Amino acid sequence: MPRWTEKEMELLETLWPKHNTDEICRRLNRSNNSVARKANLMGLGSKTQSSDYVTVLSILTTIYGQSDRGRVKRFIDNGLPARKSKLRKNKGTWIIKLKDFWKWAKANQDKLNFAHFEKYTLGEEPGWVDAKRKSDFIAEQKRPKEWTLADDTALKALINLPRDEVARRLGRTTRAVCNRY
Repeated sequence: MPRWTEKEMELLETLWPKHNTDEICRRLNRSNNSVARKANLMGLGSKTQSSDYVTVLSILTTIYGQSDRGRVKRFIDNGLPARKSKLRKNKGTWIIKLKDFWKWAKANQDKLNFAHFEKYTLGEEPGWVDAKRKSDFIAEQKRPKEWTLADDTALKALINLPRDEVARRLGRTTRAVCNRY
């Protein structure tokens, strides 16, 4: 491979945050290894660190303390507006802009539990997050871990109400109520 020119390095620096590696390789007519090595030598950081995007796995791990691809898939299936990005050749990763995550999270609060989510670990947070965190923490403290006979009796009595209302009255998540129906 020929040496990198100043013009190529400037183009790499410009393209790195916004384009996937395959696109950069094509535009520079360089191999994936060559581009990745030069980006590393130039100190451009990882693809997610150099862009507005974060991985969905890292967000869910931050919120829940641990996560896996199954949880990522469940959130994607529930409408999380993430996109698949090739950060490395032949390896797709779900990524999302934080502002898009917060917008989705506000509309889907019943799908999230912020009880153990430390403040500001994902940077600046929308105003509603602190109230959600407190609410989830209180609900978790009040709620028994297992469903009791009294819970099942109350659930049967409330069967004609909307599920989110039943969840609120029982101090459960909508998902827990739907799973128990």
